[in-house]
Amino acid sequence: MFGDVLLVRDAPILSAQGSDIELKFAFWRAFAAQQFRDGNIPLWNPHIFAGSAFLGGFQSALLYPFNMILFWLPLPAMLNISFAMHIVLAGLLLYAWCRYRGVSRPSSLLAGLLFSYGSALFMRIHAGHISAVTTVAWAPLVFLSVDAFIERRAPVWVLIGIAAVSMQILAGHPQHFFYTAVCAGAFALVRLTTSLAGHRGAGLSPWQKIPALLIGLAAIYAGGVGIGAAQLLPGLDACGECRRVTRAGPEKMYRVSYEFCARDSFPPENFASVLAPYFLGGTPSHPYWGRGYRSEATLFIGAGGFILAVLGGIAGERRNRTWLVLMVALTVLLALGKYTPLLRVLYTYVPGFDLFRCNGRFALLCSMFLAFLAGVGLDALTGASATRGTGVYSTSGKWPSLQQSVWIVSLVGICVAVAMVLLALWIRHQSSSESTDGPWHEFVMNRAAVSDAAQPREAGAFASRQGLVAAASLGAYSALLFAAGRRRRWGYAILVIASAEVLVFARVSRATIDRASIRPPPAIQAFLAERPGDYRISWRSKPNISMVAGWLCVDGYDALQPQRVTDFLAYSKIGEASVPETTAERYRRYCKFHRMLRCRYVMQSTSMPGLPQTPEFEGDGLAVYEIDYPLPHVLLVEEWEVLTQSDEILDRLASPEFDPLQTVILERSPDPAPSPGREAGPPGEAQVLRSSTDEMMIQASLSRPAILLITDGYFGGWRARSADLRRSYDLMPADYALRAIPLEEGEHVIHLEYAPASWRTGVCISLACLLVYAMSVVLLFANTMRRRTGETKESTIGQHT
Repeated sequence: MFGDVLLVRDAPILSAQGSDIELKFAFWRAFAAQQFRDGNIPLWNPHIFAGSAFLGGFQSALLYPFNMILFWLPLPAMLNISFAMHIVLAGLLLYAWCRYRGVSRPSSLLAGLLFSYGSALFMRIHAGHISAVTTVAWAPLVFLSVDAFIERRAPVWVLIGIAAVSMQILAGHPQHFFYTAVCAGAFALVRLTTSLAGHRGAGLSPWQKIPALLIGLAAIYAGGVGIGAAQLLPGLDACGECRRVTRAGPEKMYRVSYEFCARDSFPPENFASVLAPYFLGGTPSHPYWGRGYRSEATLFIGAGGFILAVLGGIAGERRNRTWLVLMVALTVLLALGKYTPLLRVLYTYVPGFDLFRCNGRFALLCSMFLAFLAGVGLDALTGASATRGTGVYSTSGKWPSLQQSVWIVSLVGICVAVAMVLLALWIRHQSSSESTDGPWHEFVMNRAAVSDAAQPREAGAFASRQGLVAAASLGAYSALLFAAGRRRRWGYAILVIASAEVLVFARVSRATIDRASIRPPPAIQAFLAERPGDYRISWRSKPNISMVAGWLCVDGYDALQPQRVTDFLAYSKIGEASVPETTAERYRRYCKFHRMLRCRYVMQSTSMPGLPQTPEFEGDGLAVYEIDYPLPHVLLVEEWEVLTQSDEILDRLASPEFDPLQTVILERSPDPAPSPGREAGPPGEAQVLRSSTDEMMIQASLSRPAILLITDGYFGGWRARSADLRRSYDLMPADYALRAIPLEEGEHVIHLEYAPASWRTGVCISLACLLVYAMSVVLLFANTMRRRTGETKESTIGQHT
């Protein structure tokens, strides 16, 4: 599956063109690796958004142990190995969980393959969601540890669970960590209610054991959160200044709007992907035209895997099938999101659900439970269960028996296949019609991103073919299942074919990009190298490449966009403000706002109305326009105004009479306050002595009080102190998106550092929890060895006796 990208020199990179690898993660990993090799933990990223939180962005995954190892490899190898390793890891961990639950080796292997190479997880490679893959890969181990502790109450499973939870936090995708926690809590509730009756002995009733079980389960997540606090706390702190979230009153923290939360729920029509993964498109020749993102709105584990999962839900062992069916139903309900009333209730009353969008991501966990259920179904079919070997040949008097269940599932599968054939033929008839007001035409146009009259016809012809292929597959599996009701060996034929089906799907769906796509454009790099200086550029289509090129960019691509800088840039964009209306005035406003962020060059692949007619440079498919007189990195300003509302500030900044070289807009009165107009001439000089990712040293010499304006993005967590650390300065927002420090007369050497209290607190908590964890492991190991030694001595004494 991955040999050509892991073993071949100069191999391409796993991902699709225009994916998050090409736009974001490749540059984040390269930046993190370089800083890590230089011995620096970068809390701040100066290269995008005029500066933004890096470690606090979560998906940088800077503290993830596996990334720390991969940071020493070349970037393409780092990305490919990470993808391949975690895809395999997800399957192995699900295999381990299945084995623990008594599922046979062949069935456990099938479950692992269906989960790893099914569309819900594997298509994340196509989308470039590397942090999602690395986070979800640990989910089976979380469930295994919870399951084993409930059943055995052994401390070792608490320690294993803590490790799995901390890996999920550090892997970089908080939403999948949260969704796993939600499902783990529901799973623990189901398992507690179904297994307490089996806990007998030691003179305790099952209900008396509940407190110990709950404490152990809470310890799994408390310990994992404690170890991951160095990542979790700075991330939550940075979210408070993110554009996506808003403060919801003093009684709540931060939340996204319900409309944003409800975006990209799993569309009901996408359940067709269970059997026909390309029913709504998704190939190079037939792009995806459904709702949401195809990589997140798909649930294919193969027709064979699906029919085995149905059999497992009906005829599998009761100790496995009951809770699996409940978990599949729960994750489906959660994935549907806005298409059910449940999301509104969860958004309103359950903390955490109001922080994320794309509830369809629950499909990843649904895929895991379906794969497990398919393994249970295969055991029922072949009689290979570790706890019951009768299989479909059970002579139990209950109805339906296992054999009868197999025949029922086979018959239903054939009926569904016939229905799919009829649906495919109806779609072909509808799409071939010249009418543009039929139900198929309306269905496609209500979901497609473009309104093209030819699209319903092309989509219908393609969907019809996909439906016929899926119907043929389902019919063949139904026939094999029916045959397996008489001869066990046909069950192993289904195992082989179902495994091959999902592997072939994964191989066909896998995409790669050329290494050159993550390198800075040579002509642009040479152009900027010939014009050194402390300035920024604007490149809205691919801004994160600045992180590997060493440029500073006012734009960026990230989920956690700094609120102030993003609003500032949105206001500056041409055509997005009500005034001014003329092209010349729009151009002046656009350049004025970018000039304040010391942006010197704007790079565009297409012409932008309002920019100069003639670009400064053209190359690599880009036109480079120059903005004259960008502000310096630091300057001293005496005139100031106080405005508190963001709209008032931005309108004032856009007004023609506002001069950012002479006046600064503050949100509170400065102390000390300059007295503008009393003396002629500049109040002094200021310069940057040095600058790195997380700190800056500025020297300022003033003949009278003034305000030091710093043309970097304002963000909480920055602090300003004197070089000897004996004095603190008041660092405040200026001109809505910039930074300002009021200074008194005299000489100043100012040390600016991004060191949020959440980082220091998180590091202390993580180190303390790691110490406790290490001590617990040592004590557990010592007790185990002592117990084994005692058992060995007793055995030896018994033999001599």
